[in-house]
Amino acid sequence: MAKYTLLFTLAGLLALNCAGGGKSAGMTADERFNRGLERFEKGRWAKATVDFSWVVLNNPAGNLAAEAQYYNAECLYQQKLYVEAQVEFERLLRRWAQSQHQGAARYRITHEGRDGITG
Repeated sequence: MAKYTLLFTLAGLLALNCAGGGKSAGMTADERFNRGLERFEKGRWAKATVDFSWVVLNNPAGNLAAEAQYYNAECLYQQKLYVEAQVEFERLLRRWAQSQHQGAARYRITHEGRDGITG
């Protein structure tokens, strides 16, 4: 009986841990986006992309999704992850055709090929 109690306790703790505790738990899309922007402005690209990706995945129809998608792609680009950045810039072009960042995304994909995106 004690063996099963221990097993269920460990399973419960694992489930709680996977459910996402910590500072990010319970944050809204706006809060995650703003935290991503703060990290972006500080050059913390890897941490910022986590927040921007979360916004896009959890609120794809929200008013911040296109912005988050652009900043996510830009974070990848700044980390010199050019192939991944290209995929994310192209996703912006496909899913958010009216985004104010369409021009910047096209520029990164085409003209910046010298730096690795398409060349």
